[in-house]
Amino acid sequence: MENTLIQIHGFRLHLRGQRQSHRFPVARAGLFASAAHHDSKALKEQKVALPDMMLFGDLAFADRQLVKIFNQQQSALITGRKSRKANS
Repeated sequence: MENTLIQIHGFRLHLRGQRQSHRFPVARAGLFASAAHHDSKALKEQKVALPDMMLFGDLAFADRQLVKIFNQQQSALITGRKSRKANS
């Protein structure tokens, strides 16, 4: 088996939390990844049930696979919208 060196310049800790009234959320699960690892990719890799939740994310979260998962679990996925560029 060949050893491969992977250079990581920083890391992210992706946490999923549960809301609490008048308190900080409680961490329920986490994943360490390289700094370049996008949040939506980390969410897909965790393969968790996300019933009855609301996720606010950037446009990268609006891919078909995540939208399908959220719809099946009756959860809301809220993302921005791409703006139309004016014709020059």
